[in-house]
Amino acid sequence: MNVLLIWEPSKQLLDYFKSQIPQADFNIIGEDYDPTTIEVMIGWRPTVELLNSCSNLELFINPGAGVQHLIPIFRSSNITPVLVNNHGNAYYTAQHAVAMLLALSSRLFIHDNAMRQGIWRTGDSLAKSLPLRELNVGLLGFGKINQNVYRMLQGFDCKFSILKRKWEDDNINNHIGRFTPDTIDDFLSVLDALIVAVPLTQKTSKLLGKREFDIMKSNLVLINVARGDVIDQESFYNALETKKIDSAGIDVWYDYSPKEENNKKFPFEATKYPFYKLENVILSPHRGASPFDSIKRWDDVIKNLKMFLDGGDNFVNQVDLDLEY
Repeated sequence: MNVLLIWEPSKQLLDYFKSQIPQADFNIIGEDYDPTTIEVMIGWRPTVELLNSCSNLELFINPGAGVQHLIPIFRSSNITPVLVNNHGNAYYTAQHAVAMLLALSSRLFIHDNAMRQGIWRTGDSLAKSLPLRELNVGLLGFGKINQNVYRMLQGFDCKFSILKRKWEDDNINNHIGRFTPDTIDDFLSVLDALIVAVPLTQKTSKLLGKREFDIMKSNLVLINVARGDVIDQESFYNALETKKIDSAGIDVWYDYSPKEENNKKFPFEATKYPFYKLENVILSPHRGASPFDSIKRWDDVIKNLKMFLDGGDNFVNQVDLDLEY
């Protein structure tokens, strides 16, 4: 099996690949290799030209979860390899989402700021905590991230409402509120907390906008670990600035190549929507997947390489180009 890595991996990772799949020949982009021998490609951002040069390519593995940038590339390519993504960062992203929810519900950011100003023990007069056991936590999307969130939060005795594309037989508690995209208004209206973890597609772009924020409770705590554009930027900022919703933890943004102004970079339209000025927001620089050097995050990649080597085709996390995830 000939594999092409389209970035330069660390020695630790390359050694791990070789130890797990000793039968494979791992080639690295920039080094000498015959593109017509490549059967599997691993990487984040291939060009159409690179894909087309590997005429015998059968499997492309995206090491990250997001594939929205790959959909147009694969649709325009002359070859049609199977596209899979990797959910190895799901646990870490779920942990990050839960951490932001706990920080917001316990008002840690408010009391931290108060103590830095010398304000000591105000009781509940400054900011009262929101006990999770009294909250209805909504999970928008129920892929690997929110499945991990669900498991992590079960010990807090909170209620759950889950919205997913379709419901089949599963092991989810029968007392969970079950919703589908056509009942999203009912879903949003009952929540005290909302964790957004859906892929970005044409259908989910700006899924939450002004109309949806008008449906939400004013005490809602919103966590976004999906993609920035799942939530309309203007509507999101206005909902927070006017306290239409209580607070938010944001790890995904709108501009990933921000221009530097006054030695500062903001991944949003800082002039129009200055999220950094809001006191009811935790700002996180898209680091939910940390630690980035964790070897365990590559487990799904190894599974798919072994599946390919064994001649199987039941790959983990195979992407449907029509559904865009």
